[in-house]
Amino acid sequence: MIVLDDPIAHVKANRRMYFAEAPRLASGLVEEALVLGCQGVHVLAPGGRWIVMATVDWFQFSGTSARALFERIVPFAQAPPNGMWLEIVLTAFCNEVATWSQTDALAIRGAEASWTPTWQETRQAFPHMRRFVGFTAPR
Repeated sequence: MIVLDDPIAHVKANRRMYFAEAPRLASGLVEEALVLGCQGVHVLAPGGRWIVMATVDWFQFSGTSARALFERIVPFAQAPPNGMWLEIVLTAFCNEVATWSQTDALAIRGAEASWTPTWQETRQAFPHMRRFVGFTAPR
């Protein structure tokens, strides 16, 4: 068994293994949500940020915490062999990353204050959405 002490460094060091363009990251998150049974999945790209949202909180199917999805390589059982949750790729390559629901919010990268208006606006504009993931284009 291989144990990675720094999974984010591993992802960064193997950039070619992971797609790291904003549209592909967004579509990967959409696919993640759809594979897990979400029927209402939407993507917005306002002002340099990308937001993927769904009517079901697809993180509930991960078996781990939201923070862990962004900090560890977590196997994605519904994906092909060696599949993993995509969120760690966002952490590795994007300057700003956050996730929120209608009741909680977590800034993974970037200042929480910079995300607060986005959290408030999307919650209000999309009250039927249960999970949001936001990120800036990869660097």
